[in-house]
Amino acid sequence: MSIDGQLPLRRNLWERLANSPGIFTGVAIFMGLLLNDVLGSWGSVVVAVGVAVLAVLLLRPVVRKSRRRRLNGNIERGVVEAFLRFTDDDDGRTPNHGWKEGALFITSAELAFQQLQGPGGRAVGPQTRIGQPKPLGRRSFDPGQAAGLDPDFAAFGFLVEQRELEVVLEPGYLKDPHIQFLLTDDSSTA
Repeated sequence: MSIDGQLPLRRNLWERLANSPGIFTGVAIFMGLLLNDVLGSWGSVVVAVGVAVLAVLLLRPVVRKSRRRRLNGNIERGVVEAFLRFTDDDDGRTPNHGWKEGALFITSAELAFQQLQGPGGRAVGPQTRIGQPKPLGRRSFDPGQAAGLDPDFAAFGFLVEQRELEVVLEPGYLKDPHIQFLLTDDSSTA
């Protein structure tokens, strides 16, 4: 796959709904208000919350299947959704502590990163060619440093031209052997 590959597949409606708790809260409040006259205040709250919880439980398998399909499609295309930062860019004043959200393009020859922005994931700025970074292994990270970082994500360190680079990926991408090979620290196996 060319390093100038396609951008990652977008999240579909089900995934976007599942990541929007405000929608479920709004539906529960609306239902509670509608049922208030019939069931009373506590009865309407119980029914509204019950329906919202049931909707979440029914939506969960659909979202998992959709997410798995999207992640596998991205891996086949040689691109993964990632957060990236050079550690020396985090001076405490940088927005999101230097974390940039975007697409990480993976080939056998090099890596490249394209920052993405907005719900449509449009490209922002030039593509950054990373070359062949040396893996430094798994890292811990603070998920509160940037919007979109999740505690379930996994962080990895790399050395690129004497600068430390950190990459954070969704756990679904870590199951792919090509990505596992990229993230493996060669010095730890020696």
